[in-house]
Amino acid sequence: MLRRFLVLALAFALSGVFFIEGGEVESFANEGFNGVSWKEVVPVKKVAFVGFDENSYLDDYAYLAMIPASTFYHEGKIYSYPLLFYEKKEINNRKELSLNASQGIKYFMEDWLGYCKNLEIELINCNATNWNAKYSYINSTDVYELASKIATKHWLMNNEVFVAVAGDFESKEKIKGTVNCIISQATIGRKIVRVAEPEGIGGVYENFTIEEPYKYVEVLVEWNPLLRGIDIDLQLYDDALGMVDASENWNALAGTYEKVESYVFNYGTWEIGLTNMPTENFGIMKNMVNGLFRKGREYDAKITLYPGKEISLPPINLARDVNITIECNKNISFGALLLSSSKIAYKPYKGKGKIDMHFDELGESNYSICIFVMENATGLNFKINYEWEEINEKQVKSFASCAQAAILASLHDAPLLYVKENEVPYVTNQAIRSLGAKKIHIIEGNEKLLEELSKFGDVENLSLMEAYQKIYEITKSNDIVFTTVSPWTYWLAEELKPKGDKEKALYIGPAAYIASHHGSALFVVEAHEKLSEATSWITDFWKRDSRARLPPSVACMYLMAKQVYDFISSLGLDKEGHENIITVAGQFDIGIGWDRAFVGKANPGRIMGSPVDTSYWTARSVFYQP
Repeated sequence: MLRRFLVLALAFALSGVFFIEGGEVESFANEGFNGVSWKEVVPVKKVAFVGFDENSYLDDYAYLAMIPASTFYHEGKIYSYPLLFYEKKEINNRKELSLNASQGIKYFMEDWLGYCKNLEIELINCNATNWNAKYSYINSTDVYELASKIATKHWLMNNEVFVAVAGDFESKEKIKGTVNCIISQATIGRKIVRVAEPEGIGGVYENFTIEEPYKYVEVLVEWNPLLRGIDIDLQLYDDALGMVDASENWNALAGTYEKVESYVFNYGTWEIGLTNMPTENFGIMKNMVNGLFRKGREYDAKITLYPGKEISLPPINLARDVNITIECNKNISFGALLLSSSKIAYKPYKGKGKIDMHFDELGESNYSICIFVMENATGLNFKINYEWEEINEKQVKSFASCAQAAILASLHDAPLLYVKENEVPYVTNQAIRSLGAKKIHIIEGNEKLLEELSKFGDVENLSLMEAYQKIYEITKSNDIVFTTVSPWTYWLAEELKPKGDKEKALYIGPAAYIASHHGSALFVVEAHEKLSEATSWITDFWKRDSRARLPPSVACMYLMAKQVYDFISSLGLDKEGHENIITVAGQFDIGIGWDRAFVGKANPGRIMGSPVDTSYWTARSVFYQP
């Protein structure tokens, strides 16, 4: 390995000066610190900006290629400097304050300049000459040339390089079809269960049974409006799963009632709980408390059971703009909800005669539609029309592979280069020759690429899972970083809801940067079925419910978190103690409830905002010492 700015590093170590691209720039030499990173970090007095482009993937691939250049492991320490997106944004009104990433860049640079004094700024496809510093430039509209320029600028020679397939593979296939559901007879089930008023902080529980053909249950508890001082809460339990829903209305505003509802996850024993304080389910609640907190007054829990059926949809890999229309041959009241293969139940749609369902994005899963009838009827025929855009998986695979290649290159102090799907571009060939590389590591390479690369020397072909394992073998870290390659869904201040999508604005770069510091692989949720299925549900919930701020289904939160931890466990990462889980994504790109589901099991955290925001927040996380 021979880095340009480490050529004279040893000679100048005592003076605290490094040579960087032919010019003397002060460095902090061996003055490292222990922060969030997996090893001691030695800050380098530089900063790199990549021009942010919401209409192209060029900036995302450029950012990934800059990770091993800006952050690398060498002789037991991490040498690193901030890597930021650059965007100059004009704000037209107060609502657009949530889009003002320029302000955050300005504040960060004030801090970094004050810390570094003398500074070199690298500009990749941008012109951010706002500060008193030494500037260098790398420009190209070709992703393969850009990575090659970055590699040969930062390394004079290197025995090994990391390679991954890059490109714009964005393509969509329209999927549409029709399925039918016949329900010959639908009879609503009704029950009343008497539940005593709880006393103190405990709860009172009563059970009941749900059997086929019921698919959805509602429970309503009301009491005398004159008793507004009483504010009890209501919970619903599936004894085979746990708490599925909870209601805690503030009676002064909502009135003297509580209502819970749920998809019927399992047939058998269910329970109703009345509490003065919501209680976690540790088992069969009625048997556990055994009447300890029972008072004299009793309440009627009115249970309504809706019959229905489940109908399978075609398997989905990754779909966007999903529209499902359900039309009944009779003008009756009914509901419908989407079910994932692990029975995560989406928030139901309800209507009369016809229901239109929409989902911005659905991850990989075998989905089904659950239709439940909300009035007595016979001879029902439901026509289900579905339509969505199936997204090409190549783009997901490319970003997931390039991210792991960037992290591994950072750990090996080696450059990252890009190839096409079935071809090694001329500029990549030239870069490998110039560097003198004899060991090529490629992530998810095919036979054609392996054959072309083998002319340079030994080629190691790693699958995604093997790349994950290699990262953790080196770092011994137990940290986990998640992100998404769904388009950034932006929002405006004061509106508290999604406004639109920036089709090619992604978080993949900042997420890979923070992962390289934590010694973690980067898990792109769309690349794995369990993660993709889990994030789709919570993101859809948050998009539909962010303004109401109502809690999601307790059962679905559990099922979502279980999917994630099943995946984590399969990699051997669910170890003793709490994992650190970092999610780099906007609130409408991976729903906020995602982080909350891991509390108690892990130490979850979120870096959010726009992709530009996340780039300087990752830098703050790394370089701001406690």
